[in-house]
Amino acid sequence: MYQSEFQATAGLELGYIVNERLLVTAEAGFAASDASLTLSGLYRGYTAESAIEGYVPGEYVSLGINYRFENGATLGLEVGHYLFECEDQWGSVNGELSTDATVVSLELGFQF
Repeated sequence: MYQSEFQATAGLELGYIVNERLLVTAEAGFAASDASLTLSGLYRGYTAESAIEGYVPGEYVSLGINYRFENGATLGLEVGHYLFECEDQWGSVNGELSTDATVVSLELGFQF
């Protein structure tokens, strides 16, 4: 299980204006998170659980679409995929340890 209370991103977003009301965007960049990762396993009746915490760097990509209505209201949808590589930051990890997440966000707004 991956859990984070703080995450910062830095990236580049490119957009294409399809028409006067529709905008399509693509974004990619780097992410930093204060992660808490809980690992649990079961093997032939034996269970084990471990938790590690700390700074975890990662990367992300996202695609979005924004629509502006005639009254100025806007509606946006964005789907982002985040990948965090944990083994570089936690010395107690042997082998490969990574986690990923897909985040869907809905945005409501008003444009003046």
